[in-house]
Amino acid sequence: MSPQSIIAQWDSPPTGPLRTGRTVPAPEQIDLVASVLQSGGSLQTAAAAAGVSRQQLDAWLALGTQVLDRGPRSRRKASALETACAALASRARMEMARTEAACLEAIRRSAVEGETVRETVRVVNEDGQTVKETSTTKHAAPQWKAAVWWLEHVLPEQWGGKGAEASACGPVRLTIIPDTGSGAEPEQECDESA
Repeated sequence: MSPQSIIAQWDSPPTGPLRTGRTVPAPEQIDLVASVLQSGGSLQTAAAAAGVSRQQLDAWLALGTQVLDRGPRSRRKASALETACAALASRARMEMARTEAACLEAIRRSAVEGETVRETVRVVNEDGQTVKETSTTKHAAPQWKAAVWWLEHVLPEQWGGKGAEASACGPVRLTIIPDTGSGAEPEQECDESA
């Protein structure tokens, strides 16, 4: 589930009475939830780290989002529960957005620049002392799969869906030509419907 769909769940009005319980999220719980989300953890893991159920965390986030959406004027009149839930929802949104941005940057970097890997090999003697140490730096080529993932997930209207554009073209004829160097083997053909 993407961060946008998780946040959309918070933004949607609850079906029925909002049950937040009588507990108010403590500053330590807010920090724990934010820390888990910052490291890329799920809401389930964040709830467990804060010592509450997933349903309780969802209720706090939903209430917090409602308070944030009301605007600053009405937030001044908010109860302690509403104020704490708004702080939780704000931190959760911020940490999830930061994590999403960092992940997308890693994918973009892998797709465009490739990766640089440094390897160090140590040869040690029987006493555990280093006899020889060699370091090498290797550069991996850009990864096309990372670029495809980015396009499909960030621009789904243009690039998402399996074969959305190909299916509009009708059947596709695929010719497989084995590269044997001699050119003596026959071509293999197959028709694939999109």
